[in-house]
Amino acid sequence: MVAVTGPISLACILPLLALTSVSEAEQGKEQSESELDYDSPRVWTRGAQRTRCWGYEKNCRESDRMFKGNQCIRKAGDSQHSYDQKKSNFWRYADWGYISHYKDSMTEICSQRSASDSLFKCNGENAMCIAKNLYMDLRQLNHRESGNSHRKDVFEKGMLGGRCRMHGDRMSKRKPSDVLQSWTDELQNFDGVKFRPQRSAKQCDVWVDRPTVFMKFDSGVNLYHHFCDFFNLFASQHVNGSFSRELNVVMWHTGRTPYYDMFKEVWRAFTLDGDFKPLGDYDGKRVCFRDAVFTLGPRMPLGLFYSSPIPEH
Repeated sequence: MVAVTGPISLACILPLLALTSVSEAEQGKEQSESELDYDSPRVWTRGAQRTRCWGYEKNCRESDRMFKGNQCIRKAGDSQHSYDQKKSNFWRYADWGYISHYKDSMTEICSQRSASDSLFKCNGENAMCIAKNLYMDLRQLNHRESGNSHRKDVFEKGMLGGRCRMHGDRMSKRKPSDVLQSWTDELQNFDGVKFRPQRSAKQCDVWVDRPTVFMKFDSGVNLYHHFCDFFNLFASQHVNGSFSRELNVVMWHTGRTPYYDMFKEVWRAFTLDGDFKPLGDYDGKRVCFRDAVFTLGPRMPLGLFYSSPIPEH
């Protein structure tokens, strides 16, 4: 267990997480999911356990935050407003306040009528989406015949969706963006279907019970760019409120070009398998997922780790 006694920023937590998770996995000390309670995170100090919150929770008092606040250098001539704005910007864009924006801006695109129905929601920019009982028809993926790793035409109408109540054209009205910034292009044809995507459904050639995370990867041979992937996966887990390492990580890669990952050891911090699978593993099949998350992209404007607008001082 890593002892944490000082201020904690979102940018420094991931290396601690990776170190702790890999170490525990090697020692065979995997903690059961029932023991994990990330709604009430805990900081371990020497001989004591104190309940602390990350800072983005609605009921988290500032005095209970693990992060106690950053200290900016106040230059001569800086007004109190200017100084406070710098601290606020750091909290919002480079620290735990980053999570609040995405948690608070989630909008349901397709709502459940009952607990067994599907659910689909995204934040305003479609930077991240969350789905339950999701149906994907990947029979036209044909990734071995495509040289495009980020195709936008994988799904036609009726090939992606769930049994739920659609809210007009909330998805289609959202503007497309760069492929590593949002999921608008890939998920724009999400629609309601007439069957329930579940294990017994004849429309599901494959049923995936394990929580699935879909990710668009940045360069796997560059430390900086690949850690944009890991940082945003960790942030997405906080937005979703789910931290189990029994995770099915799927790389959203629609072409035949191989992906080289020089930092595969880091996956052991996130998954029991310590690996991911390409979307092509499901090629030619109709796949249904119990729980799915489309993670925050690695190159979002004002994103985490990539193009973060850090105050000068």
